[in-house]
Amino acid sequence: MQILRESTAVDVLIGPFVDGTDGYTAEEGLTPSVLLSKNGQALGAKNDATDPTHDDAGYYNCELDATDTGTIGTLVLIVESDGTALPVRHEYQVVATEIYDALFASDADGFNADGRVDVGKWLGQAATLSTNNKPDVNVDEWHDVALGTTNPLPNAAADAAGGLPISDAGGLDLDAIKTKTDGLNFDGNNVLADVMAMNVGVITATAIDGDAITSAKIADDAIAAEHIASGAIVAATFAAGAIDASAIADGAIDAGAIAADAITSDKIADDAIGNEHWNVSTLDVNITSKDSTLALSTQEKKDVQSIASGGIR
Repeated sequence: MQILRESTAVDVLIGPFVDGTDGYTAEEGLTPSVLLSKNGQALGAKNDATDPTHDDAGYYNCELDATDTGTIGTLVLIVESDGTALPVRHEYQVVATEIYDALFASDADGFNADGRVDVGKWLGQAATLSTNNKPDVNVDEWHDVALGTTNPLPNAAADAAGGLPISDAGGLDLDAIKTKTDGLNFDGNNVLADVMAMNVGVITATAIDGDAITSAKIADDAIAAEHIASGAIVAATFAAGAIDASAIADGAIDAGAIAADAITSDKIADDAIGNEHWNVSTLDVNITSKDSTLALSTQEKKDVQSIASGGIR
């Protein structure tokens, strides 16, 4: 289908006109009567008064004027049979002047040597360009949401609440965060860390669940002499009053809890047990021999107390 420019005179080649009897012999001396149908409307004689003239081999040159091509759409040209030649039919497409010129003019600006297509209008509106001749596009809706009342995209303002996280000199600094995370050591999805120090009060009685530390949760030999550094437990390690009668459960210290030879003379300092450690007023003495225990009379106890008052030699 040939494309024609709107409201523009043009010559078209019509045919072939062949003999109506044998269907192949070219008819060269005819004066065809041309009818036109514009965009599907009723057939009518063409407006241009010039009769088609024979060119060659049964083809004729037909002139159409601006009126003949004045309607955008399909243009059908027919020549009825006059009994000499068979009928002829052609179809054309008439397009707007701007479209035709953009496609077929010698300096058509719809394309360039790079194959670029230039769009002059969008939905009938002239396209505006911003910096560097880029289209200035304004979006009214996003996923069927009117942007004039609701913004489905977060603002790109630095550190704005709900905004896009961008790196800047404010509190939300992705570069600073990356610098810190680059220093972490990972084991799969776990972060490996060495505890260098803790703030005072981080670990308290209320911070530890009841029964969090029990004998069943401590491995055998987990606490042994070889696991405790020399001098790790000294008097300065314990707070004043940390170990008193209330801190020791009933029966916690008995014969079974003290190893054989745990208390010997070489483990007791000189004068560790002296006169000042005796309360003679409450001394109640039983003398035990290998075979029996002798109970002392009241006087005998006084005598022993008297001796103790003078010291044990």
